[in-house]
Amino acid sequence: YLKQARTLLARIEESVSNQRERTDFAHTLKGSSRAVGAWQVAMAAEAVEIVPPQQDAEATRAIDALRTCVAAACDTIAELQRPH
Repeated sequence: YLKQARTLLARIEESVSNQRERTDFAHTLKGSSRAVGAWQVAMAAEAVEIVPPQQDAEATRAIDALRTCVAAACDTIAELQRPH
């Protein structure tokens, strides 16, 4: 999940002006996030997914929020994976 989430986030960031690609990548991230219980990432990915076409500023804001959620989820997962 960690690698996939970071890869999909990068692709979403690269496709901010391409609504179709952005939506597809966000949809994939939403699904994988739900599968592992990363609910905040899933909700943020959905927010990116539903941004209307030609709304780049709105998409950028949604992607910024998604970036924050992905970072938090990845940090949490990495912490859980560390030996204690």
